Amino acid sequence: MLRPTLHIVLEGSGEVFQNHFHYVIILLGLMTVYTFLESIYKANLDITSPNFVREVVYKTAHLLIILLYGFDLINFDWYLNCQLIIYTIMVSILIIKNCSRHYFTLGIPFKLNRRKSLQILKYCLFAILNSLGIALFMRIDNLMIAEYIGLQEVGIYTTAIYFTSVILIPIRYIEQISSPLISKAFSNNQIGEVSKYYKSSSINQLLITTFIFSLIVFNLNEIYAIMPNGTVYSSGALVVYIAGCTSIIDAGFGLNGAILQMSKFYRFSTLILFIFGAMNVWLNFQLIPHFGLEGPAIATLVTFLMFNVTRSALLFAKLRLTNFTIKSLWTILLAVLLITSAYFANPSFENPFIGILIKSSILLIIFSIYVFIVKPSEEIQSMIEKALKKIKP
Repeated sequence: MLRPTLHIVLEGSGEVFQNHFHYVIILLGLMTVYTFLESIYKANLDITSPNFVREVVYKTAHLLIILLYGFDLINFDWYLNCQLIIYTIMVSILIIKNCSRHYFTLGIPFKLNRRKSLQILKYCLFAILNSLGIALFMRIDNLMIAEYIGLQEVGIYTTAIYFTSVILIPIRYIEQISSPLISKAFSNNQIGEVSKYYKSSSINQLLITTFIFSLIVFNLNEIYAIMPNGTVYSSGALVVYIAGCTSIIDAGFGLNGAILQMSKFYRFSTLILFIFGAMNVWLNFQLIPHFGLEGPAIATLVTFLMFNVTRSALLFAKLRLTNFTIKSLWTILLAVLLITSAYFANPSFENPFIGILIKSSILLIIFSIYVFIVKPSEEIQSMIEKALKKIKP
């Protein structure tokens, strides 16, 4: 059922995908196992091990096989085989490291009663479905662009999305650090602690994403000027703006997904994900023919906004948790002002490197003043103060 459906979607432009469908299935299985093992390490307050495997082992090995493929030392089939080998090694490292830390056992939990075992299995099933849903959620737009517009536009769209993916790098680390703490707070029934993490994550992530995205959009013309074939990729500039706003929205809602996933209402998290995943597909069908390359970006923006509103509303209804404060409103207004200014009043410099230096310095000053006057985040204010002390002679 799945394979014929994907073939219909990818007919013509997706011949490579069709011929290597079995690789996708195996890779999805390995990624699912790795995600499950990673969640176990996080639950035991260990984010160092999975981060080392993902950031050092995977990226180093991936760079190596890209170079091998780029220099024609391996063909495409062997490139895919190497991907499978890398993920197998990543899974093996986490299992081997567990032998000294005993986070989990590979046997069947006979000592657990039947009810407890079923609860664990049920949670694992929903966690796996959640991971698969997110993976499909984040990739469906590329597949539909390939079908409706073409593979060249997929490259332009993907490049625009990569610009904004930088925004979420620090956010992932905030979530990785906070998730074990939230899990521990739930296990001790400390809802007040969960509320504290929820509020602090929301304002900190909102500030960080607004600052990084402002740096990107104010320097976007200069970035395209430096890039090879920048004039071609510049047709995706509006996608950068829309996708960046999506990232700010997603980050600004804080750790609502992690909190919901670790609460007793975790099943709702998966249900909501698949409902809005289906909505995203429908919006792509409707918007791509009318808006072209910007269609999927708009679809993702609308979907993520409603997705996060629904999750946050559920947390408020079930646990009386809220994340936004008056300082969040001021930060949102700052984000709107900066993004609007970047779009309508953004001068270009003849020398792009000088332009990037000047604009980035001005933005850094603006944000530093805002942080010290409005005081939206004690953590970020403390970081700036420490940096200023190091700069002073």
